[in-house]
Amino acid sequence: MRSEEKTEALLKRIETLEQQLKTERMSKVQLKVSQKGAIQINGIRRLPITLYRSEIETIFSMKDDINTFIEEHKDELAMKGIGLEH
Repeated sequence: MRSEEKTEALLKRIETLEQQLKTERMSKVQLKVSQKGAIQINGIRRLPITLYRSEIETIFSMKDDINTFIEEHKDELAMKGIGLEH
């Protein structure tokens, strides 16, 4: 194998590994019960998102309103998070 071919093969391997890391990061969102009995969502932000069951239930009951709001304001809303470029 020539030096150029080795370099090209290594660059392709690096690209593949970087893609695998992105995929792993996206799949590492986990739920757990916090010490205070709340729902803790890990892996979306640097720090966990912690909500009590009643708060989650309120959000779930507003699903249609939230989706409508997002659709109406999608041009104004920033996107930042898992698998997205910052």
